[in-house]
Amino acid sequence: MADKTLSPIAIGDSLAQGMRDANQLPGISRVGAGPKEVYEMLERFAASNSLSGRDVFIGTGMPNIPEQKKFIEQQIDFVRKQGGNPILIGVGPGTKSKPTTGQNEFLAGLAERKGLTYMGPLVNMFPDVVS
Repeated sequence: MADKTLSPIAIGDSLAQGMRDANQLPGISRVGAGPKEVYEMLERFAASNSLSGRDVFIGTGMPNIPEQKKFIEQQIDFVRKQGGNPILIGVGPGTKSKPTTGQNEFLAGLAERKGLTYMGPLVNMFPDVVS
């Protein structure tokens, strides 16, 4: 369980960037980051900042490089090993040329299997957005 007196962190792709910007959260993010890069961001951030007792919102990078989805479980395990509480940010519907079909289902299943919070599809997070 995260310590609610500690500031949450957001790390990852453009979804984490949006969460950081909207909530003025510390962390690292880059638009277009894939799962491997997000894992490396987590390592880099944890090298100089404690994750212990903190909620860590993860923009997994799956929409950008879905072939790297094996790194998402590593992201979760890394945050937990550091004492943090990983929370997965869902993905949006994607685009015609790069749909995210099945990605939210994958993330929801992984979150359930690992016993962590999954925020749901992006359209559910922001119901006023029309896809």
